[in-house]
Amino acid sequence: MVHNGYQEAVDDSGSPQNKTHAEGGDAPIESSDKKLGGAYKDLDFDNSIAPNRKKETVEQRHHMPSQYSGNKGSNGGAITMITDDHKQTASWDNIDGSKEYRQKQKELIEQGEFQEAFEMDVRDVREKFGDKYDEAIEQLRDWYKENGKF
Repeated sequence: MVHNGYQEAVDDSGSPQNKTHAEGGDAPIESSDKKLGGAYKDLDFDNSIAPNRKKETVEQRHHMPSQYSGNKGSNGGAITMITDDHKQTASWDNIDGSKEYRQKQKELIEQGEFQEAFEMDVRDVREKFGDKYDEAIEQLRDWYKENGKF
């Protein structure tokens, strides 16, 4: 099974044995039993320390839209991403243009355009990673619909 670019090895019975990085790390996330999109607090993610990293986990949760825009904390909507991918998103930390990107999302939400602020992140993630995070995005989209955000 591929999950966030990591391949789970299975024995003859189909039981997972360990996680190894999938070729290239670009395989789509496929996991019918994992919560990859929804409330930040409810997401499944690999919080083990990444190889050759001191304090960085293998995966992180990415708020969509950004926390700055008002989608904050453990009840905010998010998806699970590989940490290195998360760092490439348009709203990450203080990378070039991230402050303006987050401000645009905040303005959209203040104008009642929450879904458009969300779609900014969908476009950003798909532009950078193709369909790799589609399952997580669709889980989050469904969660927002269930919770009346759009």
